Amino acid sequence: MGAMKDLIEERNKKEKIQHSIVKWWNVHYMTPEELAEAQKQEAEADTSDSSQRSSDRNRKKVEVEKQLSEEEEAEEIIERLQREAEEDEARKQEEIEMVRREVEASYNQKTGSYSGSYGSHGADFEHEGQINAILAEKDDALRDLIEHTEVQEQPDEMSFEMGVDIE
Repeated sequence: MGAMKDLIEERNKKEKIQHSIVKWWNVHYMTPEELAEAQKQEAEADTSDSSQRSSDRNRKKVEVEKQLSEEEEAEEIIERLQREAEEDEARKQEEIEMVRREVEASYNQKTGSYSGSYGSHGADFEHEGQINAILAEKDDALRDLIEHTEVQEQPDEMSFEMGVDIE
């Protein structure tokens, strides 16, 4: 922006000189040393502007490279997430197929229903106590029945006909 201001100032100065009578206070004579020094300062100003422009370009390059690296990282993350989603989907499909095979294996042709797996799994803790209580009652009842029932003796003739010796 400094270069634009200098150009505008030069234009205004030339217009002022063109439309006016040259006065001694408007004329500035420069010695060769002063002229060389002024040219040197202008060159330094140009190099500082160019170095500033190059530093701006370098900053922009760094920003662009940083943005590109961030984009690459984002793409890698997206790819990884897509792979994980595909793996999860494959696992879900395998689980579905496994359950489907189990259901097909539990199909009972005779009854035409899926009751083949009934009773194949153990009872849970709560129901196991109830089952043991019922079975214990039946065992007690069976023992009582055996004790109270009299064994009837069968004649020996029947044992010969059957081919069994009873003693």
